[in-house]
Amino acid sequence: MYRQLLHMFPCLTGVQVMPYSTGCTTPLSNFEAGLNYKDVPDPAVKVSFPLDDDEDNAEMVIWTTTPW
Repeated sequence: MYRQLLHMFPCLTGVQVMPYSTGCTTPLSNFEAGLNYKDVPDPAVKVSFPLDDDEDNAEMVIWTTTPW
């Protein structure tokens, strides 16, 4: 079946990431996608809770990037 699809749709042989502007609702070129690249702070919270009656002193860890 894959061979039949490959002959019908030869473009299925590769995968490509396409940057997309949601504001303009258009795809972007690689040059446009790299123009406004910025490193921004990404807040995260990590909390650990000790487990009761655990002889190894194990803890349950919770990590999130949405600390609100």
